[in-house]
Amino acid sequence: MYYLFREHHLTPGGYYGLPEGEKVLLRAFFLYDMEQRKKR
Repeated sequence: MYYLFREHHLTPGGYYGLPEGEKVLLRAFFLYDMEQRKKR
């Protein structure tokens, strides 16, 4: 949640209001971003 707020200005209410499919997509993007940051 902190990551979404800090990096993308998405509040908890905004996240929890999303359809489940969009939450899954955001989680996948988060994991990808973390992997890319480790490589740098």
